[in-house]
Amino acid sequence: MKTICQALLLLMGVAGSLVRSSGQGLNTLGIATPERLVVTSINGSHASDHPLPLVSFRIGKTLYTSEECTITEGRLRLYDLLELEFKPVKAPHGYKATLTFTNLSGDTLLLHNVVPFGESSGHVYLTGKGDHPLSRSHLFLPGREPVNVILPDNAWELGFSAVEITALKGGTKRTEEIEGTGLLGGSAGMGVCALVRRDRESVEKGRRRRFETELFPGGKVSYTLWADTYQGDWQKGLEVMFRERMLYDVEPGTFDHTLYERPDLVWVRQAYVAHLLQAWDRDFFDATQGGYRLKEFLDRGRRLYGGDDFTGIWPTWPSLGIDQRNQWDLFRDLPGGLPRIKLLAEQCREAGSALFICYNPWDESTRSENHTEGMAAILEATGASGVVLDTRGASSREFQEAADSVAPGIIMYSEGMAVPRDMQGIVAGRVHNALYYPPLLNLNKFIKPEFAIFRVAELYKEPILREYNLSFFNGYGTELNIFAPGKPVWAEEQYRYLGRTSRILRENSPHFTSRDYRPLIPTLRDSIWVNEWPLSGKTPEKTLYTIYSILPEGSADPLFEVKPDSAFHFIDLWNHTEALPIKADGKWWMAPVVEGFSGRWLGTNNEGAVGCVARLPRLLDLSLHGDALNITLKKTIAPGTAHNGIDTASSHTGIPPYQNTPARAENQNTHRGPGESPGHLSEKDDSLLVWTGNPEYGKNPLCLPASDTSLFLSDHFGRYEGKFVVQLFQKGFLIDEGIVTILPGTPRLVSNQERPAAFPSGDRDLTGARDLTRAPELTGAPELTGASELNGPSASVRPKIREEKKRAIPRKIPGEMVLVQAGTYVFQATAGDDFIPYPKDNLGREFAMPSFLMDRHPVTNREYTSFLEATGYQPADTANFLKHWKNGTFLPGEGDFPVVYVALEDARAYARWAGKRLPTEVEWQYAAQTPAGNEWPWKQRQPVKRVEQAITATLTVSSLEGLEPGMCNPGNGLPYPVGKYRKGANPFGLQDLVGCVWQLTNDEYLNGSYRYVIMKGGSYFKPSASWWYVQGGPRELHYRQMLLRISPGFERNATVGFRCVRDLR
Repeated sequence: MKTICQALLLLMGVAGSLVRSSGQGLNTLGIATPERLVVTSINGSHASDHPLPLVSFRIGKTLYTSEECTITEGRLRLYDLLELEFKPVKAPHGYKATLTFTNLSGDTLLLHNVVPFGESSGHVYLTGKGDHPLSRSHLFLPGREPVNVILPDNAWELGFSAVEITALKGGTKRTEEIEGTGLLGGSAGMGVCALVRRDRESVEKGRRRRFETELFPGGKVSYTLWADTYQGDWQKGLEVMFRERMLYDVEPGTFDHTLYERPDLVWVRQAYVAHLLQAWDRDFFDATQGGYRLKEFLDRGRRLYGGDDFTGIWPTWPSLGIDQRNQWDLFRDLPGGLPRIKLLAEQCREAGSALFICYNPWDESTRSENHTEGMAAILEATGASGVVLDTRGASSREFQEAADSVAPGIIMYSEGMAVPRDMQGIVAGRVHNALYYPPLLNLNKFIKPEFAIFRVAELYKEPILREYNLSFFNGYGTELNIFAPGKPVWAEEQYRYLGRTSRILRENSPHFTSRDYRPLIPTLRDSIWVNEWPLSGKTPEKTLYTIYSILPEGSADPLFEVKPDSAFHFIDLWNHTEALPIKADGKWWMAPVVEGFSGRWLGTNNEGAVGCVARLPRLLDLSLHGDALNITLKKTIAPGTAHNGIDTASSHTGIPPYQNTPARAENQNTHRGPGESPGHLSEKDDSLLVWTGNPEYGKNPLCLPASDTSLFLSDHFGRYEGKFVVQLFQKGFLIDEGIVTILPGTPRLVSNQERPAAFPSGDRDLTGARDLTRAPELTGAPELTGASELNGPSASVRPKIREEKKRAIPRKIPGEMVLVQAGTYVFQATAGDDFIPYPKDNLGREFAMPSFLMDRHPVTNREYTSFLEATGYQPADTANFLKHWKNGTFLPGEGDFPVVYVALEDARAYARWAGKRLPTEVEWQYAAQTPAGNEWPWKQRQPVKRVEQAITATLTVSSLEGLEPGMCNPGNGLPYPVGKYRKGANPFGLQDLVGCVWQLTNDEYLNGSYRYVIMKGGSYFKPSASWWYVQGGPRELHYRQMLLRISPGFERNATVGFRCVRDLR
């Protein structure tokens, strides 16, 4: 039996070998023992004194290892719980085998945390920890607290280990050294790394969960194990499995880099701040004043955080489905139409930003239009530079080709994060905000550094410095999702903080796409972490360190090891100070100043502090003599040479003028400040910037050519005393920085106005800062102005309505109206999606209602014609007004159909002419429900069954079952004349209360961001392909639906009408 087992396992050891760049590969993995399954040698290096288990795993909360497996009847068994089967697999890259677990017990087993070489305090490994529903993966470093990490969405159950062969061979001194200091590394020794992943389709008699596998009695599941050697520290092992092999999500060596090699798509890698705005947001369009506000929004952003690299607009959800218009129709119906949006896109480009549109793949129930063709048409018409792919984690060849057919440089931007195999088809994606309090380290960045990542941060719940901090620490961008209404008071202050992080990211962008990136380098203290971003071997050579701390007291102690070199120096880029290494125990240590924060923020999205240290070549020589600052460049910067791994002569060329994105703007001559051109330095010029105090957006630096320079500081900065920061830029990226300080009270010679030869006045302009002009105003498109657009006609734009005598209240009730008797009722209301909150003031309140008159049915086309003929009414914004009519009149046979394609202003104008008004929501609902509080206008023989499905924290989708037939339109999509369903009248005699058209009330609400009006009753249109649609069809009398307001033209649609009320006096 022993011989058979050894033969089987030794076959595994010769399954494959790999010739790697390091010259080493995993040739043999020795696994030979008669009674237990352990690794005894690697490439012939024996470790019999300290063998490793091949794997460890957990069943429930109990940890087991393969060492505990015994051979029973020729099979490996773990007691009476599991059988473990191994099969070698020939592979061209390293070592590969499959592991199959079979449940031998009579109980259901929960299998998880399968880790190659086992969980151990002596080496680095990655597995699950805790019971978080979305993120459990943790990186375990010897002597440290585990670090929560983000993995690809198809690798939640992944297990990884990196083991130094010296540790495997059993040196106790080495093990003690690791555990005692937490320092992993310092040697360039050999190690072995291994990865375990579940075969998602292998589960039999079981159930696959996100992190675990439920195995029913007799159930089984298979995992694949890969292993190989690496040279260096554990991060090199991570690099082998995550970056070189891409978690085996793609066959090694076959990844298609085509999109990443396209110069026109490179710009998004240097994008670090974006916003998504709904079209109803006042920062996009002010419905009250009737004009677009995007320019003001962009200008404010430039002052606070350097501006948005792109801005996405969203006119679809949550209004898509309120009528038959599809997602592209809603873009077409925005105020001013697509030509106006094209002007906004040009406005964005002038501001160094880009405009993105959104795509909703779930839109299948509205007006039919090919999705790909529709997307291309909108891109063509608007000049947009990207598409936000709603609900998608990947793109497709068809979408990118559709965008490419319009123009180069258009980005597909997914809502989720693409898994490695899908990264071949898309270059940008997001860390979704569904993952609240995100993990510290995002290993997706390590897999494909060139993939542009943005963390979605929501600006409404709570302060969010942690969001900015972690995006900065991980070297990627932040997308501010401001869909939720309201603008918190702390937002502006934290926007300025975002300006500090985004400035460093932008000025050092090549580092954050570097394949030399090393996460979590050794530190002398826990709870403070450092990522290293070197660009070794590039011109000029430079290294960045990003720091994240959750120490409320802050830190200024020695933290990580550095290697001083006289040709380099260290600058604290967060505080803009010289950072001097400290020598201790024969090593040099960097002791950056990391700010403290209030301990009350621990565990929240506002915790933590960051820092950044740069190892820069000494290119600047600064000398300060009184008031005179001499700047000497030690090396000549060769224009057009490769900079930091990016060929500046080619990487940024080929971008068409309309695609003039932030890092490529031709007119950008300095960093953003009030009224400045946004973005980075011009790519055509190398520059010197001189700042008073720390560089920040909203300040104007002195911008000079990159050459030896002398200047009197008081000529440019007046009486300022303090720190001056001098920065040297090449092709828009920081390559050196120096600091000089004039202490307060320092006497400076300023009386002598003559310049000696060292201060020439004729060969360059040193008289002041560069003249920075405001971006040109957008012209050529009319703004929608006037209060009439939201509040009815104003004096300046009021349509001329013929004067009529004031109507007396008739003693006889008009035939088109019914009497609503006085009574009391308790107001209650329901809604489908409360993402944009509905008003709650009146909920549960009892109302004593007076008698009043209400239209028996919604106003019809015929009735509205009478109004037009009597008044000559013409709205100020005529877009979509009575769109369903032809040549100014309704179609034959539709005189008694409810009038639609009217906005709130059109309804109010009709009501004024008729001597009526629109009802409040309380009035409409009282009249509909009667004092009895009925749920439906008619009396149901059996209660209507309401099946509810909670989709999100704010969205609940309800389906109705058991409505009495013949009482109303069930939502068949066909409009009908009023009075068709007379049996569905309520006790007051009101008809067509539900399932006819959504009926406007007079109740209009304004929150911090949005303006909307309440509608009641549902409509004849009921989209069903997705739960994200407005929930149409007949709705309960207590149901409410908001109509979000942009402009009258946008609001007019095929399913919204109105009825009126008249007061009794």
